[in-house]
Amino acid sequence: MSAIKRMTSVLLLVLAVFGGVATMNAAGATAAPAAVPQVVQSTGDQVGIQANWRCDWTATARRVDAYCTVVSGQVRLYGRCSNGGTYYTPWVGAGRWHLWVDCGGYYLNSFGFQSRG
Repeated sequence: MSAIKRMTSVLLLVLAVFGGVATMNAAGATAAPAAVPQVVQSTGDQVGIQANWRCDWTATARRVDAYCTVVSGQVRLYGRCSNGGTYYTPWVGAGRWHLWVDCGGYYLNSFGFQSRG
């Protein structure tokens, strides 16, 4: 299996676990959603798939931006940075939102979404 197929399989697995739909491009965003600052949480909690939402995201080596539409429940974005920290945005409910995690001078190792009812 090629590296691209493995990465696609991992991405699809992450989407299946965390729910929602993520695409590589936020070009479909039309109105400016509300901005939400990031917060740090020392330990993550396990959250089930219970919300109806969609997030279009773009990522660079140090930052991920997500433009989300939440129909029901709540969603948040998290990022793991090369400094060992995991950073979470606040939970957001119904509406359109711009969520982001910025690792500053560190690299963004991974990111994902969590949802709850």
